[in-house]
Amino acid sequence: MPRLMQCCISFSILKDFPRIFLGKELTPFMVKRGATIRNITLPDIPRLMPIKNQAGWNQIPGDWARLIRLNPGGCFCIQVDGEIIGTVTTTPVSSKMAWVGMLVVREDERGRGFGRMLLNQAIHYLESRGFTTIFLDATPVGKPLYLSAGFKTRGVLKRHVINTLNIASLEMEGVKGRLREFSSEFMDSVCNLDKKMTGYDRRDVIKSLVSPETSKVHLKPDGTVDGYIIWREGQNFTQVGPLVAREAEIARVLVICAMSSMNLDVGCIDVPSERQHFEIFLKGIGAVPAREFTRMYKGKHPSFTSDGEFATSGPEKG
Repeated sequence: MPRLMQCCISFSILKDFPRIFLGKELTPFMVKRGATIRNITLPDIPRLMPIKNQAGWNQIPGDWARLIRLNPGGCFCIQVDGEIIGTVTTTPVSSKMAWVGMLVVREDERGRGFGRMLLNQAIHYLESRGFTTIFLDATPVGKPLYLSAGFKTRGVLKRHVINTLNIASLEMEGVKGRLREFSSEFMDSVCNLDKKMTGYDRRDVIKSLVSPETSKVHLKPDGTVDGYIIWREGQNFTQVGPLVAREAEIARVLVICAMSSMNLDVGCIDVPSERQHFEIFLKGIGAVPAREFTRMYKGKHPSFTSDGEFATSGPEKG
């Protein structure tokens, strides 16, 4: 190839892939000039909410704060002319596995490569720190981007919306005596159960979510933990989950307890599609299918099965 043509091609590539600095790292991705990536901080949250709201997502400022505190070096925003126009977060769920979430770009800036830039930044951040499997829960809008970045499908999550008034009068005979508030004395047992039933090591995530008023554990007759549930306030619904249990009957008891305890009328719960019998149960207590997410991964194929996971903690962190 003539040298002049080689130089022209090289110049074109460099022009289309400017280098964006983040601390000491260089990450070259296609984006118009003037864009920069930096870490999200807690004072940014009021500027992040309108972007998230455009997508209709359920997170509230407390969810942003939780994600930032869980991994302050791994939450990013992209700015153009000083304005935040997109975000992405990363959350470790073991020493080798992590979650990507909250990848959203302001509506008027979509289709310009910013989403891909943020995704590549998250992947680069995680892979450079030794994470070999990266998970995310994709919306239909985001799925094509993730497929093009090498993510593969692992399963489907189905979101159900529940009117708590439909179940408030259900009886829980024989089970109330085995339900307890999720206090600190149960933390080790819950985390051990969670790791065994899901394959993740979510101690930090669970600790960040748990509150005695919005979480319950279920005990065996011998007093050991065989299930737990956590719920929390959301912008559109109360988010029910994570829900992990050794048996489906325990999961049913825990979800009834949660829905009966909630102050708000409407809750949502994200259920793996293979929990078909649990879905039938949810529909029986008034749940209505609302939307789907595709659980995806990149990197090393996960060798475990999450047989005890009946509901996730939300798409932003699995």
